Amino acid sequence: MKIKIFGSGGNRTIPWPTCDCRVCKIAHKRGGKEVRYGNSSFIDDEKILIDAPEHIFYLLNKNKINQVKHIFISHWHPDHSAGLRVLQTAWKNIGPSTKIDKIVVYMTQVTYDYIVQRVMPALPRYLKVVNAKLKILEENKPFKIGSLKVSVFGAPEKGSGKNDVSYFLFEKDGKKVLIAPDETKYMNLSRIPPLDLLIKECGFFFKDPNGKRLVTKKMLENEGWDIEITFNETVEQIRTLKPKKTILVEIEELFGRTVDDYKKLEKKYKNLNIKFGYDGMNIKI
Repeated sequence: MKIKIFGSGGNRTIPWPTCDCRVCKIAHKRGGKEVRYGNSSFIDDEKILIDAPEHIFYLLNKNKINQVKHIFISHWHPDHSAGLRVLQTAWKNIGPSTKIDKIVVYMTQVTYDYIVQRVMPALPRYLKVVNAKLKILEENKPFKIGSLKVSVFGAPEKGSGKNDVSYFLFEKDGKKVLIAPDETKYMNLSRIPPLDLLIKECGFFFKDPNGKRLVTKKMLENEGWDIEITFNETVEQIRTLKPKKTILVEIEELFGRTVDDYKKLEKKYKNLNIKFGYDGMNIKI
């Protein structure tokens, strides 16, 4: 499998507009790997896009992608679904010579309902206009896309209730890749098979590299941070799953770290083969 990380960022891009923190200042100055756009990835084998953040038009152009056949959406949050207007790009021309490439969009019923209710009421129209096919995903029902076998695992974002977050397992030639872009705190690890590659969210840090508090007790109690996974919890998940390699994404400005800081962490966890993703990162499994 050939996989590319389009965007390694999260809800807050790097640099974050109007922000003058250390991380954003360095990103403005250095550019390159310091700049992170919304969380999305691409499996070249079957032209599969995983998640569609607001920046997906830019990311597709940047990576010179001329065809998308399949779009998977992990959950309803706007930084993963608001870019679904990209479906309009299947409509190549305007007028009698209009050419429409068939696109299949995959998500669970819960995710579809939430997106229509909370993010994009026009989604049914976009699907109809470009003649896209909506495939509702169900757990325990693997299916094939060309050379790939695909399975979906669900989890509740807040630890209870509906499984409103999805993770995607892709298999080819005996290799297994799990892409779990976000909201992995309550992922059921017992259901995940041995992996050659795990792509998952990084998780937040309580303190910056200098020990300054980033997440306060008030934030945890009143601002919803209690349902977010920490980096330390992510490390423990990796210890449990024991993937051959892990790429961490959903890396936010709020974490207070630069590429150099993440490189130091890679050395610290060398035995776990953890790498921090960056925009444009190529992976071959």
